[in-house]
Amino acid sequence: MAASWLLIVLLGKMSKQQFELAALSAQLSLANKALEQQSLHDGLTELANRRFFDTHLASQMGVARRHPQRMLALIMFDIDFFQSLQRPLRPRRRRRMSAEGRQRLALMLPPPR
Repeated sequence: MAASWLLIVLLGKMSKQQFELAALSAQLSLANKALEQQSLHDGLTELANRRFFDTHLASQMGVARRHPQRMLALIMFDIDFFQSLQRPLRPRRRRRMSAEGRQRLALMLPPPR
């Protein structure tokens, strides 16, 4: 009888620990997704960064190799002296300038498929 009661108590504790472990695992998963997002985008402009570019380009090149009928094009913008344009501005104006540039680029480019 005592062994049965002990087994029930132990099973209850295991269930509670499993529940806590599942909750912690979900929190960790959300934190990892947020960290991944941060690692792929610029914090100031929220534009995709070089790491995102390299990963996405490799993925799309793989698709182009598997499906030769699909065309792959690459357009790059290089803004010379971008830092020297932004440096004299106050942080709030810098953010606004970057946001305006991002919005203008988004209007010119079709959404990704």
